[in-house]
Amino acid sequence: MLTDYLNSKKIFYSKSVTNVLLFPAPMDGKTILAKLEEKGYLIRVWDYQEKEWCRVSIGTVDEMKGFCQGL
Repeated sequence: MLTDYLNSKKIFYSKSVTNVLLFPAPMDGKTILAKLEEKGYLIRVWDYQEKEWCRVSIGTVDEMKGFCQGL
């Protein structure tokens, strides 16, 4: 679900064999954290190689649909 969404928006993400996915923050880290928290989604954002990255834990299909809409 999430990778299909990121692919449709042409957002690069790390390949993962775990329950998390990493991708470059599509906007300022503080802004994306605040906007997603308002919608009930908590993620992590941190700097790596001079770029902000989002770390998202994979949830249920419904949770991921809501996250994609919020993103």
